[in-house]
Amino acid sequence: MNNTEERLRDYLDTKAGSIPANEQGPGLLAETTRRRPLWPALGAAAAVVAVLAVTATLLTNADDKPTPAATPAAHAAPKLPYIFTEVEVVKDSRYGDVLGDETSTLYDGAQKVRIPKNVTIRARVDGGWLGESFTDKGLRVVILRPDGTTRFLGPDLSSAPTLSPDRRQVAMVVDKFRGDEQGRVAIIDLASGSEVGSIPLPRKVSVLGGWSSRGIFTFSDISGKYELFAAQPGDKQFQLVSMPGFVGGTIATTGDVVAAGAGGNGCLEAGVFRGTNFDVLRKYCERGKMGSQPMLSTDGRTMIYLSGNLAVDIASGRTTKLDLPDPMETLPPGAFEDATHALVTTMGKQARGFGPVRMYRCDVTTGKCTLLRTEKYPNQLSIVRG
Repeated sequence: MNNTEERLRDYLDTKAGSIPANEQGPGLLAETTRRRPLWPALGAAAAVVAVLAVTATLLTNADDKPTPAATPAAHAAPKLPYIFTEVEVVKDSRYGDVLGDETSTLYDGAQKVRIPKNVTIRARVDGGWLGESFTDKGLRVVILRPDGTTRFLGPDLSSAPTLSPDRRQVAMVVDKFRGDEQGRVAIIDLASGSEVGSIPLPRKVSVLGGWSSRGIFTFSDISGKYELFAAQPGDKQFQLVSMPGFVGGTIATTGDVVAAGAGGNGCLEAGVFRGTNFDVLRKYCERGKMGSQPMLSTDGRTMIYLSGNLAVDIASGRTTKLDLPDPMETLPPGAFEDATHALVTTMGKQARGFGPVRMYRCDVTTGKCTLLRTEKYPNQLSIVRG
């Protein structure tokens, strides 16, 4: 048993022995959902070791996880929504080809919806898709309906909508007075549309980084130094959490597991928060590359290092090269359909500039990637979280 597995074992033993089966954990980073009974096998040390030998990070309740979805066929339609953006190319006598209007269409199973020009989409929710709209007064969080219309969600001047782990609430940044106050994070119940919580932002300029079972994350850049904060709905303020070397960018979360760029030098770290301190379970670095945009599998066992087209097993450190001819797109990154299959997009390069834009389904256990769609540059493809 390696050091990572020993820490995971200690984590599970402590959790099983100290937390009542039907209560939430206490403190700043306690879980938001009611606990169900943990695995009966945790009572036996041998069983824990056996579980750890075959899993990367069984850090959340097995009973709280949805039933694993059936493995998609290699060429099956994506199980997650995706967006195709067609970009008009205009001939100009002085400058040659220039980019013109864009038309974006969302595909989600059998549904095909034209996205209004002022709307960006972030995630699938009941009744449509969560996004934000540019209005005359500024940004506003919206729900895109299947008929192509939108409805507002939350207060004016809201942005960066982020789903809770149970997908029942949305956190969003609100700045009522366009910078005249520090701002806050509003928490909205999706079913009713009501505001159920509000937490002042820890810094005037803060980015909403994600929402895991350990809390809502925000970060800010103060004189080149990134600070990471977390809070639970109902807290009166965000508290600083320790993640040494955090470099901003995307924060990926699955259950208790958090992955982010840290330490510079093209590094990604995945781990869990114990109180306000981050326990690193796996660190992967490649000098000369950007490591700040991770993807996490739905079971928290695998992270994808986009800059290197690599899948990294968090428990063992084993890497699997993804069979892609071009670099993966990072803004936005792709997303996992299930524990072992990821949807990603790539952009090729040719002698005269950029090449085709492609969407693939990749099996992170084998590295095999299946081409699902190809579009000519400057058209774009992007994956939406399910």
